[in-house]
Amino acid sequence: MNPANFVRTLAWTDFTEKDARPPSFKMDALTKAKWPHSYDYSQNLNGKYAVIQKTFKVTVQMDTVSSWVVKDKESDSLLNHEQGHYNITALGARDYMNGALAFEFDTTKELVQALNDLEKSVQSQINSVNTMYDDDPNCGTDHGNKADKQTQWDLRIKSQMNDPKGTLDSLASCPAATP
Repeated sequence: MNPANFVRTLAWTDFTEKDARPPSFKMDALTKAKWPHSYDYSQNLNGKYAVIQKTFKVTVQMDTVSSWVVKDKESDSLLNHEQGHYNITALGARDYMNGALAFEFDTTKELVQALNDLEKSVQSQINSVNTMYDDDPNCGTDHGNKADKQTQWDLRIKSQMNDPKGTLDSLASCPAATP
């Protein structure tokens, strides 16, 4: 099951244009995607508490106020790189959905705690994979500046997005080097 807006093509209109990059930033654009969610839960036939699938909503969204691009730096390759950040968040949102829908607990307190823990864990992994995507010395894209690494990440991300069982976790480490 995919969240709403799981597949979305970014455009430069999704970003706030800045005259210069903010101090301490070394990149020309920043994507801030979020994944708000809501749910109801009830006791199921086996007496356990679970999220009600038909009321469960997860939506991947661009935060257009916090997402920015430096004026005159917009390029197809940079937008493609930023699309990767959005897609990483989308994969995390799908992981949250699938994990939450699998939960069953004896009490509502246990269910809500597990959902909160899962949300924190998924967001932490989104942050970690985004950092690896940009900055890992072995497989990072250097914010999209290493074309060969960007191509590898594009293929890896696309593979996970197209696989209904694809997960963010599968991107959480650099691929093994080929001899």
